[in-house]
Amino acid sequence: MTQEIRDPTHFKAAASYDAILTYAKAKRICELCVVIAIAPPVLITTALAALATLGTIGGPVLDKQECAGKDGRLFRQLKLRTRAEGNGSEHPRPTLLGRFLEDSRLAELPQLWNVLVGDMSIVGPCPESPREANLSREKVPNYELCQSVRPGITGYAQVFLGRASASTRIEYDLHYIRRMNATVDLMIVWHSLFPFVARHNHVL
Repeated sequence: MTQEIRDPTHFKAAASYDAILTYAKAKRICELCVVIAIAPPVLITTALAALATLGTIGGPVLDKQECAGKDGRLFRQLKLRTRAEGNGSEHPRPTLLGRFLEDSRLAELPQLWNVLVGDMSIVGPCPESPREANLSREKVPNYELCQSVRPGITGYAQVFLGRASASTRIEYDLHYIRRMNATVDLMIVWHSLFPFVARHNHVL
């Protein structure tokens, strides 16, 4: 990791903030084209997975989690429900189907709707709940930079970090934002789709 930049103004000068925003706008257009292009097979796959979920777990088939997005705007992140309710556990384990949906990442297909309407990006920082975002804003220097771009379905921290503390994950997210470009995003998508491919080193 590079040395932490605590001053947002200095960050903008050091990291070519205008170039990052320009790339983010171009990236948004590309993502819209991708989502529209893959919409037919995604809709069919999501419908089949939703029917399977309805038949095994029951309704509702969508899990809606409130998250803080770009500029702190709240939205509901959509996922296929993978865990049965009413088993007496605060954090129920996924069902057999739910585990398959999670491992294959099919559970995240509804988030492409979040991308389409502008709540999320395909690649970006980890989405956080409003409570987590408020805590991070108070404790983590430059956290507001994480909310200068849309959160992602996948991202640098999700792919290359695994389980870690929130502060470490945010450090990875800030590291990604400072260096976001098409090559990095494509590499993150590649490792998200093929997680068992050997990662000899980080892409940043």
